[in-house]
Amino acid sequence: MDEFNYKDKMDEFYSLISGFVSQHEEVLAELMEKEHIFNTLRMDEIDKKKIFFDWFIFDCRSSVFSKNLLKHIIDTESLDAETKELYRGFLDNIYSAFEIKAVRMGKEMIVKDLFNNKEYNVKETSLTQHVKKGQCALMRVLPFHGYFILTGIGHLFPAESTSIIKLFTQNKKKSTKRQNLSPVEMCELLFAQEKQERLPVEERFRLFCQEAGLENVYIDGIINDLKQRAKNLQESGSNETIKAIISKIKSYSSNRIEELYGALVDLWNSLINQENPSVPKGPLETAIIQAGIIYVQSKVNPDKYKDIKKAEAKAKAINDQWLNSPKEELGGRTPAEIILEERQVLGNPQKEIGFEISLTKLEMNEEIEKQAEKLFYQGIEYVRQHKPLEALKSYETYCQLNPDNHVVWQNMGVAHILLLDKVKAQECFQKALEINPDYEMPRRNLKMLRNATQEDLMRMAEENRVQWYNKGKVV
Repeated sequence: MDEFNYKDKMDEFYSLISGFVSQHEEVLAELMEKEHIFNTLRMDEIDKKKIFFDWFIFDCRSSVFSKNLLKHIIDTESLDAETKELYRGFLDNIYSAFEIKAVRMGKEMIVKDLFNNKEYNVKETSLTQHVKKGQCALMRVLPFHGYFILTGIGHLFPAESTSIIKLFTQNKKKSTKRQNLSPVEMCELLFAQEKQERLPVEERFRLFCQEAGLENVYIDGIINDLKQRAKNLQESGSNETIKAIISKIKSYSSNRIEELYGALVDLWNSLINQENPSVPKGPLETAIIQAGIIYVQSKVNPDKYKDIKKAEAKAKAINDQWLNSPKEELGGRTPAEIILEERQVLGNPQKEIGFEISLTKLEMNEEIEKQAEKLFYQGIEYVRQHKPLEALKSYETYCQLNPDNHVVWQNMGVAHILLLDKVKAQECFQKALEINPDYEMPRRNLKMLRNATQEDLMRMAEENRVQWYNKGKVV
């Protein structure tokens, strides 16, 4: 096949997908229902719809089929052997932010994935007519008969934004254990709008406190204390405040505590702005500060410090060093130099640069910890007794308290195998690996499941072949 003659095949592919969706009302309804996921992105509406449909085809796990739409079509549609093999290859696609490293106009280009630094030789006849070396783009790369092509759905960033995009992605990849981000996460990272509060920040904080069962008198005391601190330009004391709040909460999940802490930080920032109004930050300064926060958070884990003050001092030192170190992504300039240049253009005379990162350990109180431990061992006992539904109920309740226990996700995968649900078992094992990439047990189970048939699952369940955690203490 002529290496540049791929457009007809892709036209056939999209025609098949569009026809399938239009002929299945339940899939069309799901498509329309999920479109809101991308609604908050700050990008052109046409681009947004194209990227959403691309995501729906290649990444979204359809609730109608309990699998990806493309995978379902490969499994069920009458396709010739060559086409089926081609589409199976599409399942190994790469969606990421890429830098254009070299261009052969109207023919091909070499692109580098900014999240893992891998390079791809992409055959492309349209984008290569106007893209320039050094530009960045959000694209999906597909394997195609021994080389790579694009889906044709993507977003090309202006050349002047390249340095910030590269800085942002380099810091983001250091802060996540996973090698790749999902398309939704990628778009939220690069196109997220500032979230508008449905309630004023004080009311929002108050609401979270009330949901946690705190009395209004206690909440008023916290808010008044924060207002006084802001008026006197004192430190927020957010760590001590959140710990005091948690100690009074009887039962509240770690996710909800994170939300409450976020509301507390938002309230403090709004109070500081009221007492000390300043010139608004420019877009470059905003992006650089966000990149710096991501970098510092990737370097300092408060859970490894007995004294949180030492963790914050370490974070400040890393922050200062990062701001004043030349960055290749910024053309050898420092983040501080970029910020000061933008401030000069905007008429902002402020010379001091810095951002405060408050670190805290959001630990469960003793009562919640005992409840979680009980659920953990309940789940183990139910799996041992081959009672998967009861085990899942215990583990799902546990995850409301602590969703980041890799052992629990591993054992949930085992429970799904006992229920002969291969897809959900794989999802749980994958989640365990996302939390702890060094955990070998789910890795071995995923390998065992890779080509397993329904009959294989039955034998695994009956003969207890799958590996699971059944002793020891909560990890």
